[in-house]
Amino acid sequence: QILTNLFVNAVTHAFTDGRSGVMRIEARSLGEDRVGISFSDDGVGMDAETARRAFEPLFTTRRGKGGSGLGLHIVRTLVVNRMGGRIRIDTAPGEGCRFEISVPREAPEDQTGSRDREEG
Repeated sequence: QILTNLFVNAVTHAFTDGRSGVMRIEARSLGEDRVGISFSDDGVGMDAETARRAFEPLFTTRRGKGGSGLGLHIVRTLVVNRMGGRIRIDTAPGEGCRFEISVPREAPEDQTGSRDREEG
C-alpha cells in the first residue's frame, strides 16, 4: 500500500501534462533492527508549503484532476502509526521528490495488533 500510493502520487502530481520521467525505489539495511526505503522521482517537485502540508488528510493540489488528498496521508499513517517508522520528504520545485522511509524490520506487535494473535 505504501509503495502503491507513492507511485500513484508521482503519476498524478509529478508527471503532469503527459510528461514522462523516472521513479526509483531503493531499500537498504539501517543496522540490525531497521530498514530504509527511498522512493524518488524526477518530476516537477513541490514548493516548501506543499511539502509541509503533503501528509495532511484531504490536502491536494489537483482537486478534480485525479487527486483525493488521501494518498500521502495514508502513507504517513501506515509508516508512522502502524509500523512505528519515520518518513520525510526531500523536494524542491523542478527537482523531483524523494521520500525517505525508516521502519523496524519487524512491525511492533502493539502497533499492528495482529502478529501472533490467537483466536479464542
